[in-house]
Amino acid sequence: MDLNNARQQCHHAAQLSTGFARGFIAAKDDDSHTSLAWLTVPGTCNSGKLAGQWADSPSGRFRLALSMANLTIQILDTSGAQLSAFPLDGRTFDEAQSWLAECLTARGLDPGPLSVPLHFQLDDHPLTHGARFALAGAEAEFNALAQHYATAATLFEERRAAEPRAARVCCWPHHFDIATLITLSGSGEQARTIGVGFSPGDHSHAEPYYYVSPWPYPEPARLPVLKSGGSWNVLGWTGAVLLARSLPKESIRAFLDEAVGTLEAL
Repeated sequence: MDLNNARQQCHHAAQLSTGFARGFIAAKDDDSHTSLAWLTVPGTCNSGKLAGQWADSPSGRFRLALSMANLTIQILDTSGAQLSAFPLDGRTFDEAQSWLAECLTARGLDPGPLSVPLHFQLDDHPLTHGARFALAGAEAEFNALAQHYATAATLFEERRAAEPRAARVCCWPHHFDIATLITLSGSGEQARTIGVGFSPGDHSHAEPYYYVSPWPYPEPARLPVLKSGGSWNVLGWTGAVLLARSLPKESIRAFLDEAVGTLEAL
């Protein structure tokens, strides 16, 4: 199943949260104020959502979220209840931004900061030129993409619970990957780390894939064959890669365990 269309639409939709975060959430040096977290809806396998950081308003604390499977932007309160929603199907990004501006005004906030350009640029896409989001007829693809994120988030949260050196699981709006970072030693620019993540597809791999990437990068000649599957990416960046496809959690978990253990031992 080709998820490129669903990925690109959700990636662009998530930038509503990025723009909002830059205007209404205190900035952090690592840009984590623009990151999102996967929220799982109890009793479901793929209807979770990517939720941004909390913001305060005269009407109370709230956050933005993208419900991936049905391509809908939501405003949530602190209990997780939906205060307002904007289905994107058949609508433009500008229309969604106008809706968000109205919601902010109603909550006593000046929506002006929403017009500030993003601090990074996405690949050119019709959505950036006024095209309309399109969910109808592609529901299976959006559901499959949501399932990938749900599986990845579950696996990474398991790892974080068992690994005290692992950071919070975040989805980063620039590359749209969801990941945790394990700090092995040091801090700041001198830190030795291993990033464990999932990408829905990018320039290096068109298909959704899991990755385990160390820093600093080891010499490629030192990288052994991975017995649990996957391969080593050494062009542009170094790390173990496993194409996600329809793999069971056990296979993905075995790959992550082996890759992390291998890189930690180098």
